[in-house]
Amino acid sequence: MKTVLMPLSYLKLVIFSFLSTALLVPVLIFIAQKIKIESRDKLDRWSKQDKPLLGGVAVWLVLSLIGFLVLDLNRETELLIAISSIIFLLGLVDDILGLNPAAKLVVQFICAALVVKSGFILNFHVYPLLNVLITVFWIVLVTNSFNLIDNMDGLLSGIAAVIGFIFFLYFSEAGQTNFSKISVLVSSVSLGFLIYNFPPSKIFMGDAGSLYLGFLFSVLAVKSSAIESPAHISSKLLPFFVLAVPLFDTFFVVVTRLLQKSSFLKGGKDHISHRLVQLGLSEKRTNLFLYTLCFAFGMIALFYRNIPQVFIYALAGFIVIAFYYLGFFLFQESENKKETQSTIISLKRYLPIGMKQLSEVMTDIILVSCSFYVGVYFHYEGDLSLGHYEFLKYFLPWIIVVRLAAFIFVGLYQGVWKYIGFYDVFTIGSGALLGSLGLLIVYYVRYAAYHMFIGPYFFFFEFLLTFVLVSGSRCGFRIFWQTVSLLGESKKKVVIVGTDFNGLVALKNIKENERQYEVVGFISTNNIEVGSRIQGVTVLGSIHDLPSVFNKNTCDEIIYTQGSANYKKIEETCRSYNIPIRQYEFRVQSIV
Repeated sequence: MKTVLMPLSYLKLVIFSFLSTALLVPVLIFIAQKIKIESRDKLDRWSKQDKPLLGGVAVWLVLSLIGFLVLDLNRETELLIAISSIIFLLGLVDDILGLNPAAKLVVQFICAALVVKSGFILNFHVYPLLNVLITVFWIVLVTNSFNLIDNMDGLLSGIAAVIGFIFFLYFSEAGQTNFSKISVLVSSVSLGFLIYNFPPSKIFMGDAGSLYLGFLFSVLAVKSSAIESPAHISSKLLPFFVLAVPLFDTFFVVVTRLLQKSSFLKGGKDHISHRLVQLGLSEKRTNLFLYTLCFAFGMIALFYRNIPQVFIYALAGFIVIAFYYLGFFLFQESENKKETQSTIISLKRYLPIGMKQLSEVMTDIILVSCSFYVGVYFHYEGDLSLGHYEFLKYFLPWIIVVRLAAFIFVGLYQGVWKYIGFYDVFTIGSGALLGSLGLLIVYYVRYAAYHMFIGPYFFFFEFLLTFVLVSGSRCGFRIFWQTVSLLGESKKKVVIVGTDFNGLVALKNIKENERQYEVVGFISTNNIEVGSRIQGVTVLGSIHDLPSVFNKNTCDEIIYTQGSANYKKIEETCRSYNIPIRQYEFRVQSIV
């Protein structure tokens, strides 16, 4: 990708639109409060305060007025401004009077059809009519995705600023001046509004702003797809990568509500942002995390167009798997936290029997397919002939069947991956090795005519790649746990006394179940282990070093494990430093 520098004209546009929005929003806050156009406290609303709802007016007004001044107006841009303004008015009427969801959808479909008629069409299929239907559905889907993700202070405006910037980079590189100006305008105006919308917010954007921005982004995505060559897979995946976060949130809400047999047409507190807060993140950190995720996928969308198609397919597969595990993790853990029940009970309530295993099988089909194609590509350094592709086509079904059979044989689909350990990794390795041996036999028995293409050493490389990918996918839950733990709010700093089995059990339990604590170190009962690391946690000193440890490290509490020696010494030192002691017990006790 070429480096895109922001010319002075764009910089002036950014500053002017940002300041215009920042100056206009306080005026609209005052007006909305005077005429009582405010949100109303609802059971399904995340915010419990009534706040002005005219934020969308500022976004639309600045974008439209500056757009008329700086854009090279033609039929395409004029129609876009006019039709998007209809969507804005639809949202504004809904904010003030309230509209039936069905009526809103009808207007959105009409506006989407008008946009398609003006020439904005996704080229997904050889049949033109099918492309038209897909484009109309796409525009309505994205429009409502942005409406749905406006569920927390600062979330929509921040995401809109990031996505607008990504589209600006893309259209600037492609030489699309009008659309690069629209994109940078959206980004700048969203940033100007974010000043007043970041938690705790002073104003909401309302449906007027969320539907308007969603509609604009849906059309920008269609335009970006049309620039790419229709034969290249990037033309089909680019919109999904750039808009990955809003689309994932919509898909997540629809699926989880279907599982819980509740309506996905109503508001709720079950979006990905709400789930992250329920798991311990603050609203500000949740916003920043989702901004970062959005920016990362935007960068992927910009750079992946320049890599071979085999890697694009593999990348798309990995992203689907990552989103699946993120959604599964958020749903499972937040539901468990609500119910304070075990994971199995929570999942049995919503998921059909065997759904977990089926989803793991589907994940492995994607992974082993990607592993095989990427392995062959590296083996031949990208120089593949028609004969290679013919072999890949015929051999892929064997790859899937043999590998899945091997994984089933070693019991891979019986594991609980939240607690993955050495035995589980060994099981994955055994299944991968057994599958490679089976594929080697099939290759030499069934495909003798293709022996010139790959040798036995290829299967060793493919075994390693499969092992790494499948192990990585199964570690997804632990990765998400660690990420949530790192992003969580400030925690109590604790030191565990004892490096024996009880100390390790205490560490594991705190990491996985007591996330209000952060273990900063161990205290050993001897001097031999001082300075070493146990499961990533440093042994800070011995019991006699406690005063030095307290002076050098922040410690809010001491966790004393059963079996630790010199309790009196520990108690005296902690009392002198005013540090409370908690005892952690792990023992088997007779009941009958």
